[in-house]
Amino acid sequence: MYNYVDQIMEQYELEVLETARSRGAYAYRTKDGLYLLKTVYGSEEKWDLLYEVQEFLHDAGFEVDRVVKNKEQQTSTKDVEGTRYLLLKTTEGREIDYHNRQELLKAAAHLAQVHSFLSDFPGEVPTVFVREEQDYCAIFEKHLRELKKVRNYMQQKRKKSDFERAFLEVYPKFFQQAKAATEGFRGDIQFEESVQSGESSGSGENREQLGKENRVHLGLLHGECTQHNLLLCGNKIGMVSWEGILSGIQIWDLCQFLRKIMEKNNWNISLGMEIIDSYGKQRPLTHAEKRRMYQFLAFPEKYWKIANHYYNSAKSWGAGRSVEKLERVIVQEDNRNLFLELLNLTVDK
Repeated sequence: MYNYVDQIMEQYELEVLETARSRGAYAYRTKDGLYLLKTVYGSEEKWDLLYEVQEFLHDAGFEVDRVVKNKEQQTSTKDVEGTRYLLLKTTEGREIDYHNRQELLKAAAHLAQVHSFLSDFPGEVPTVFVREEQDYCAIFEKHLRELKKVRNYMQQKRKKSDFERAFLEVYPKFFQQAKAATEGFRGDIQFEESVQSGESSGSGENREQLGKENRVHLGLLHGECTQHNLLLCGNKIGMVSWEGILSGIQIWDLCQFLRKIMEKNNWNISLGMEIIDSYGKQRPLTHAEKRRMYQFLAFPEKYWKIANHYYNSAKSWGAGRSVEKLERVIVQEDNRNLFLELLNLTVDK
């Protein structure tokens, strides 16, 4: 492995002072900063897009990591076995503190600014990296099928673990949540399509206003927006690890960020609403986007993740941390529902 990495690094013009292993990458200290070498998947076309987007953001003053081209002016490099690597000049800082309210609000505002700026990206985004609204419905529906599959497997077992019994006990409630979120998401899309096509009733002026309120901002987004990828760099916020970049519903980023933070803070209602407000002050949310946010967050993703991990781990993931994670989800459920109720009320205003 090290031999392959050394061969890869020979393809770059870089004077390395110090080398270390980092989380999922090799780190290289140079006179002009820190570089990370990562193993990546996907075509050269994706990394070309990433290069263009990062340069677009960097040139505007945003703190982001940036793809470094090799000697052949390619954005990624393959080893002899076909494994693809990406060299990134990273921005340095520490992860934002998920218990620090001011840092979280600053990060949310920064995310809104990034989304607004990316809406004006002048480059062309290949269709393979575009996620349409119907694609999100397909993701929800796939998760529903996976939940059913796990339930059916557990029910067929004669001897069940503590984890399996606990999972099945709360399954009806969480499955109903998942189903309602999926159906609500699909119904919202159908309604908005009718508005955009002019099928809804009302005067022309009312239809125009309705169309604006039922618009969802589609554009480039980070794709993996968690506190791990948001750094405090002096007085600025930096965003790193853009390998999940795509074009789609931009508030997907906000929902990913918000869900992770809320789980870390026991679904603190005031914190959650302040994060949404901080984002909205920089980039106002339409009624349709608030509805999307509600559906994204109403889907019990953590419960689904636990189920999916169990099923893909040879169904032996039944002790220790699995039980603890499920218990944590159940304990937080009352607070989560209170937050969702309040969020739904703000959507319906």
